[in-house]
Order: sequence, then structure tokens, then C-alpha cells
Amino acid sequence: MNSAKPLVSPNEIVQLSSGENIELDPTRITLHIILVAQRRYIKPALGTKLYNAITEGKYTEFTRKFIKPALALFVARSIIYNHAVRIGVGGVAIPIPENHVKPSKEDLFQIMNTLKKEAEIVVKMAVEHITNSNEFHEFNIIESTSTTSTIGGMIIT
Repeated sequence: MNSAKPLVSPNEIVQLSSGENIELDPTRITLHIILVAQRRYIKPALGTKLYNAITEGKYTEFTRKFIKPALALFVARSIIYNHAVRIGVGGVAIPIPENHVKPSKEDLFQIMNTLKKEAEIVVKMAVEHITNSNEFHEFNIIESTSTTSTIGGMIIT
């Protein structure tokens, strides 16, 4: 079991999450950030056994099609705010290219919410793919958090 292995590289994250509203620097995406996102979002959705099988290299096509895009969006969401704001010796500075307007806090939160919603859709598609296939023997629907929802702090299955 190699749960300390990242399922996506920083360059893949940039490629899979960059668009007209976001561009990331792969050098600022650390192994720690990737692993935290994997354990926070991917592992609970897949369950421990399937997650471990994927980190060991099983189901590579499924990982390429569903897990990497979802993980890239989750990582982008987790770093976008800090990516735009740098803290240095002189205080806080927001790097702004010459021909761009500084994003507002609301703009950043809107992008973060959009990235999270898109990632959650991909995870939902992944779980649907798993449940419609006989290939994923490690998957246990009871372990998957993607099959539950919350209303007012109560879990509804």
C-alpha cells in the first residue's frame, strides 16, 4: 500500500485545471498539497480499499479519465487563494501582471467554488462508473462518502 504516492503531478494539475480563469505555477504545487487533497476528497469517495488499489497503480485508465481531473480541480481550489496572495518581508503583495486587474476576494471565492463543484461532478461520475461496472472489486458503496448527502448537519442516505 503506497498511499504516500501522488496520483497526479504538478504539471498534470496545471494542464487539467488551467483555463481562461486560472493559470497555476507548477513549482508552487507541493507533494504535501496533492496528498492532502487525495486523502481529503478522493479516498473518502472511493473507500480505503479502492483508493489503495489505485495508489498501487491499478485501474490506470480509470485514474486517467476520472481521478486525475477531479484531483487537479481539488488541488487548484486548495491553492488558488494562496497562489494569488504572497506574503513577504514587506507585508502582503498580490502579484498582478501588467495588463490584468487584481482579482477581488469575491472573485477568488467564486473561482474556488466553481472548481470544487466541477471536481465533485467528476467524482460523482467516477462513482457512477464504478457502480455500473463489475471491474472494481475493491469498491464498497457503504464506505463511499459520495453516496451520502447532508441536510442541516444530519446525514441522509
